[in-house]
Amino acid sequence: MSVPVGAYRPSKHPHRISHTLNQPHATMNALSVSANAALALRRRSISLFSSSSSTSEPTDPDRPLVPHQDFRFGPLQPPPKKIGSGEVLVEVLAVGLDMWDFERARERASTADGFGFIPGRSFCGKVVECGVEANKVRRGDFVFGLQELKKSGALAELMTVDRNLLTIAPACGISVEEIAALPLAGISAIQVMEALCSSLPKGSKILVLNAHEGVGNLCMQLAVYLRPAHDLWIVAQCPTNLADGEVYCRATGASEVVRDEPLASLNGLHESSFDVVIDTIGGRRLYDASRRVLHFSGQFITTVGDSLSAPTPSTLWKTNIRSLRRAFFPKDKKTISYWAVNLDEREHPRDALDKLREA
Repeated sequence: MSVPVGAYRPSKHPHRISHTLNQPHATMNALSVSANAALALRRRSISLFSSSSSTSEPTDPDRPLVPHQDFRFGPLQPPPKKIGSGEVLVEVLAVGLDMWDFERARERASTADGFGFIPGRSFCGKVVECGVEANKVRRGDFVFGLQELKKSGALAELMTVDRNLLTIAPACGISVEEIAALPLAGISAIQVMEALCSSLPKGSKILVLNAHEGVGNLCMQLAVYLRPAHDLWIVAQCPTNLADGEVYCRATGASEVVRDEPLASLNGLHESSFDVVIDTIGGRRLYDASRRVLHFSGQFITTVGDSLSAPTPSTLWKTNIRSLRRAFFPKDKKTISYWAVNLDEREHPRDALDKLREA
């Protein structure tokens, strides 16, 4: 999604206005959770048969998201008035969204205090102002980055971002929309492939699920970049409904292509034939099926996990406990290592983004 240009006036130095900005406004355009979502939630929480006076805010986690009712786009939000010493004020040009953004938006729209929440975290834009400690970028730089999921806020004309969550954007001829979407898949992909390409021996076999898009496809491209000798055997799984799926996967680094649905592909492969399985889909059934095709000391890497909901401290804790249980109490004689690439374990996405730009 591309966002229109807005305006910003620093409080201490009002003359320091970027020449590309319009006249300053009291509000900025943003896509945010509307008041209708909270009001509808409160109406549903009222019961004629309940006399309790609970002070807790009503929530409905199973409530379906209704975009045209729960969200509104318009000049309703005030622009940032100040930035911290380690923050950067960015004029947003484009935003990339994925399922985590959808889950986070649904979660906030399902709570009474979610009014005003602005979704979106992967972005590209122009630096308007920098804090005194944000010395890696300067005013006017074209940047891209990944905001924290809990904070989000990219679907607005202006947003403040920690200096460690953005860097200079690549200048390789791709569109601003593609640059904005790159951090969503790129940070996970670079994290996974750096670990694999630095440790796997020559001739290792890697199975990539959903290799035709997103994290899976970037993993294959990075394998070619990080292992220029092309000494890893990469098997790409892609669905049969893509006419040029096999051609595309081979062009982006696949040594072999399996045309079927993920679970069917796993069930049709030889037992103990892979060193690594990279899961970009999620679900317990895929993990169970992957154990069969992995070697006795293979690795299962997932960028989603068993649950498709947005990660929270409790779910991250459960994922870590599950990883330990699977490592020390396996179902069979295999010692499969389990790695769930969590969103919150990337302390400095800027380093990963710099590597992506170079690649």
